[in-house]
Amino acid sequence: MINFLKNKSDTNKSVPKKPVSIIEGILYGIGCGFGASVFVLVGQGAILANAGLLVSLLLGSIFILLSALNYSELLTSLPSAGGVYNIGKEGVGGSFAFIIGFFLWISNITISAFSAMVLNDTIVNIFPSLKQYNIILIITLICIIGLISFYAQNLSNKILIGMTIILLGLFVLFIVAAFFAPPPSSTPILNVDPVDLSSFDLFGVIQTFALLFILFKGIMLNLAHLNPNLRNPDKNVPLVNVVAVVASSIIYFLIFEAILVNIEWFSRGILLTTDNLMADVLYRILGNVGASLMYLALVLSTIITISAGLSSATEVFKALVRDGYFSKTLFVKDLRSNKYSVSVILVNIIVGIIFILVIPSTGFTEEIISFIYFFSIAFINFAAVLLRYKRKELDRPFKAPLFPVLPITVGGVCLFLAFILSFQAIILGVFIGILGLLIYLLLIADRYSKIITLSGIKFLSIIVAGFVIWVIKNLGIVTSDMPGGSSLFLDVLLRIMIFFCVFGFLTVFLDFISLREIVNFFVKRFEKEKVVIKIGAGEIIEIKKREKGAIYTVNYVIGIIEILGALFTFVLVYILTIDLIVVLEMDLVVVVLDAQASKYVIISSLLIFGSAFLLRGISRLYYNYETVKLGM
Repeated sequence: MINFLKNKSDTNKSVPKKPVSIIEGILYGIGCGFGASVFVLVGQGAILANAGLLVSLLLGSIFILLSALNYSELLTSLPSAGGVYNIGKEGVGGSFAFIIGFFLWISNITISAFSAMVLNDTIVNIFPSLKQYNIILIITLICIIGLISFYAQNLSNKILIGMTIILLGLFVLFIVAAFFAPPPSSTPILNVDPVDLSSFDLFGVIQTFALLFILFKGIMLNLAHLNPNLRNPDKNVPLVNVVAVVASSIIYFLIFEAILVNIEWFSRGILLTTDNLMADVLYRILGNVGASLMYLALVLSTIITISAGLSSATEVFKALVRDGYFSKTLFVKDLRSNKYSVSVILVNIIVGIIFILVIPSTGFTEEIISFIYFFSIAFINFAAVLLRYKRKELDRPFKAPLFPVLPITVGGVCLFLAFILSFQAIILGVFIGILGLLIYLLLIADRYSKIITLSGIKFLSIIVAGFVIWVIKNLGIVTSDMPGGSSLFLDVLLRIMIFFCVFGFLTVFLDFISLREIVNFFVKRFEKEKVVIKIGAGEIIEIKKREKGAIYTVNYVIGIIEILGALFTFVLVYILTIDLIVVLEMDLVVVVLDAQASKYVIISSLLIFGSAFLLRGISRLYYNYETVKLGM
């Protein structure tokens, strides 16, 4: 299969890309807008906003339409690969441009991972025997869809557009059935704890607006990567973007209204726990056939979202490689033809798998994605204002109206919305941002600076992990289904972690001042006869072979212990991921984190701790090996 895809990819690269038509562009944009969220979030939105649900949707539609106008100007002015990331790069540049690109990259991967989990759950519901293979199934889905989208992008886009047409047909069936086909008279109405559609909660409307904005995320972020390939892009980019947004908004409005017409059947508990509210609605009208059709729609929409999300993540990552943030040696196959290697999609798949293991455990997946998206889009809009004044020579075939009021307003609203999500989601989003900044510092450094940067990250991760361990032991509530599990975790596993924290803290000193330099210092002080050459203030010292061997051995031992510490940390992460040990809450005085938020904070801090130890241990062994090889 991979050979076929490679051949297909090579064939596509030998022939100029066929321009994308207006209809294909609109269908692509509409398809990218219908992810798994539309099947899940409507019930949660109705509970938050009550009668204001449609108002939230209308606000989202207007807001994304204004964004589409703004993007259309920028994407026709900067039609290079990378989509909206290019706007941030050209407008602000530097570390902030990387953070914007990193956030966009992560948000696309996260939504792909989230969709893969939804698709997996749907398949498991249909085939319960596959439940024990959950993780393997999710990884397989991500790999297959990711490889197809990378090796055969044109084919992938055609399949995506075909699926969108089928999906639109299923949505039309749902809307018509929900509005005009009354359920059987024998169907009881579940009126236990119903949603009160007679009330209107303004703050709930704003919260729901922020929550539902994820529905619109895929339209522009994914469509931005297709815009340069449109036929006559100067004219058609604004048309395609606006029509895709308006058409998606109308379909969303009809779906939401159809659900609200039938929402009296469902209690709040059902609305919060259902994995496919549209299937529940159609089941009461058309029975198993209706439910099956909506599960088919869910499968199609998640495949579309995974494919488009991974494609967009890959394009953003390619742009980051192009701009020198990641190694071209690792990710570019041919520098002259700018042909990227398969390692690009493999990195995206690996990061996606990590997010599958970590992010959903928080229970704030949608809000984390929304926070990252809002934050990125806010500063992209601010960058657009800077870009208009910074690059006055740029040709602008399409000019967005109400400049600079429009981008400043959109950016300001995005920034506001980012910080009205749940407090836990904000903490987790900021945590990801800090991780991106640390990665940036690591990427731009030279060899010696990389050691210092890794050591700095290791030092910070030790402080954070140590603080988290202290909070768990003193201010946390731990439970376990395994007999004696809580005591094992608190009295044994955490003490081993404390040992690695203390060991790591001591070795940070050796990261800044090497063991060889310490030996040289004492040799110069107590055995001056070993100083063989003096050059100005500098001195060359000849130490014995036995002393060299001791230095090499100590460095190897330190590196191995660091790697063992990383492996132990990853085992601990696995134990927490499968809920063998559960931290019910962590009291941070200013805020009490519940089980889900605690789990995310602990796992994230341990992952950074383990990764820092692993990278520093491997680099220590490698640099020590080089030193031994040179006989220094």
